[in-house]
Amino acid sequence: MILLGDSGYALKRYLLTPIPVPRNEQEHVYNRRHRQGRLCIERTFGLLKSRFR
Repeated sequence: MILLGDSGYALKRYLLTPIPVPRNEQEHVYNRRHRQGRLCIERTFGLLKSRFR
């Protein structure tokens, strides 16, 4: 299992965090996709929290 975390967490084998200073296009793509995945998860949590108060 792999978890997505924000930059406040340390990089672990099971936790993917954004690359602080992307150096090439692949790292920029990784950061974009990471951000998109986290936004989707954050929206889902927001919907669930509003649905099940």
